[in-house]
Amino acid sequence: MCVAIKQMCQESWDEGLRKGEEIGEKRGEKRGIEQGISLINKLNSFLINTNRLDDLTRAANDLEYQAKLMEELLPGGR
Repeated sequence: MCVAIKQMCQESWDEGLRKGEEIGEKRGEKRGIEQGISLINKLNSFLINTNRLDDLTRAANDLEYQAKLMEELLPGGR
């Protein structure tokens, strides 16, 4: 009986851990998406405010160029 109880406890622990990890991953994913959107909006606003519309257009279609602009114009990504 003691072995069965230990096994049930372990299964409950494992299930709780799995659910906790799942919740944490979803929260992290949501935060990452929000941060990414914020960063892109900052870049876009900067390009619009400095009348760099050609750069804005290119960045929207060329992710490597977009990353280069973010490094150049938004040091530290913030």
